[in-house]
Formats: sequence, C-alpha cells, structure tokens
Amino acid sequence: MAFGKRYIVQALPKLADRYLDLDFEVHLSDRYTDLIEERIDASVRVGHSPDSQLIIYPLAQAQLMVCATPDYWQKHGKPETLEDLGRHNCLNFIVPNTNRVRHWAFESDGEKIQLPFTGNFSFSNPEAMLENALAGIGVVQLYNFLVYPAIAKGFLEPVLEIYAPPTVPLSIIYPQKRHLSAKVRVFVEFMRNIVADLKKQGFAI
Repeated sequence: MAFGKRYIVQALPKLADRYLDLDFEVHLSDRYTDLIEERIDASVRVGHSPDSQLIIYPLAQAQLMVCATPDYWQKHGKPETLEDLGRHNCLNFIVPNTNRVRHWAFESDGEKIQLPFTGNFSFSNPEAMLENALAGIGVVQLYNFLVYPAIAKGFLEPVLEIYAPPTVPLSIIYPQKRHLSAKVRVFVEFMRNIVADLKKQGFAI
C-alpha cells in the first residue's frame, strides 16, 4: 500500500492523459490478492509469489532497514547488536492477512533470523509506523522505498545495516495468458519508468 500511495497513485494522471481510452480501477492493500479470482489485470507486489499461474516481472529489490530519528538515537543510544535493539521501543507491523505482529527480519553469518521485538505501538499501516518514527516515538523496520526520502533528508538514521536481511523483489504480477494485453504492456512500461526515475533520484532499489 505504501509504495502504491507514494509512487504509483501520484503518477497515474500522466498515464491517464496519455491513454485516454483506458479506465483505471485501483486497489491499494497490503493483503495477499488472488489476481485470477478477483479478475485483476496486474498487481505490484513486494516479496516472492509462489503462484505458478502468474507471470512475475521484477522491477527492483526492496530492502528492510532499521531506523529512528537522530534525536531518538542521541537520547537512547544506538544499538550495536540485535540484543541491544531488544532494549529499545520497537514499533511493530501487524500483517493484514494474519492480524499478527510481524517478527523483525535479519541475517547474520548467512543465517536468516526472525526476532519478536516489543514496543508500545503496533500498526497495520506502514505509513503510520513511519509517521510515529519521525515523531521520535521509537524504532521501525521498514522497506527502503518508504524510509529513503527521510534518510536522505537526515530525518531518520539507519542502524544495524550489517544485519540487513536478504532483499525481496518488487515486481509486477499478472496472470499467464497466451498474449500480453496492450493495457498490461502499458502498465509494465509505466512501472519501469517510475522505478527508473526513483533510481535517478538515488534510491537504492
């Protein structure tokens, strides 16, 4: 949802001006969507898709980052280990499909690690997490495309980058068909241009 609101929705007017005969039905959600069941032409998804009935067109790589404001780090100290992080106020994400808090993901010496950190806030919306992190409430682990603008401006500061988990794909997903429809082809090119523009701005995706 966060990627869609911040980067896709604001660019849609240009696409609509170019293709006047296209109608758009836009769904923003963090839940897992069954494209075939719900008759959706294409979706932008963060993460891997196990569905063999879908075509996956990779656009970029999304990376989870641990961040807080410089003032927060100055007040509470920067964690140097994962154990240190457990002593901080960690703002958690509630996974929409399960309604459970997502464990924080890391990698150390090639081993993937999932850790349950606690804090006084949990959110089902990553942008709400970001706003509270920017207010100095606590520490978040969010994707690079969401926190990068705040990091670039010095509003957030990443830590524990040596423990960053493996990246996951940011992809366009669409059902397998014998011929790719013109409207999906247009959307693929539209998304390629969005990601290319972000990379020109210095986004590490």
